[in-house]
Parts: sequence; C-alpha cells; structure tokens
Amino acid sequence: MIDETIVAVFDTADHAGAAVRDLLAAKIPKGAIDQNAFRPGHNTSASDTAADGNALEGCPISVSVTVKRAHVIQVIETLERHNPIDLDEPVLDYGAKQVSGGETLRLAEE
Repeated sequence: MIDETIVAVFDTADHAGAAVRDLLAAKIPKGAIDQNAFRPGHNTSASDTAADGNALEGCPISVSVTVKRAHVIQVIETLERHNPIDLDEPVLDYGAKQVSGGETLRLAEE
C-alpha cells in the first residue's frame, strides 16, 4: 500500500500541538508525525525548540503526517478541525491525470 504525506501549517504552536494530540488519540503512530517551526533565517524541529519557552511564539508550525492511503481522509479531517492556515493534501483520484496547462484529463476505465 502507498504512503501519502499530508502537511498542515498552523499559526501557533498551541494549534499545532492540539492537532498532534488529536492525531495521537486517533491512533496515528507518533513516528508518522513531524513538526517544524519556521523562524526567520532557519527552520527547526518544533521539539528542538519547545524547551525554549517563547522560541515558537509567532512562528508558523508545520505538521506533516505520513500514513497509508486508507488513513488520509481521517488525518485530513483531524487536521482541519484545528483550522490550519494551509493544508497540502494528496490527490486521491486515480481516474485523473494532470496535463500541461493545468488541465485535468480523465482516464478511461479499463
């Protein structure tokens, strides 16, 4: 089965942390979840700076989750409950193919 990665960006560490707690409560393995803070000049793991009190204050936090295709919808719904400022989700439609110019070409059923 194919793994898919979903990435959500949150405006606060609190929102990202709540999303991660809900993912863990939904039985998404801890190893499938990664958090990163975007600070001016460099990116860093959110866990690396969590001990530094206000280090994440005002920094966007990304939460990326890599799961089997069967769990993608569950992960997206969980992340959306925490109002991410951006959500990058995989395309799950096998019946379409992106072509040049941004058009979508429907593939014939075999």
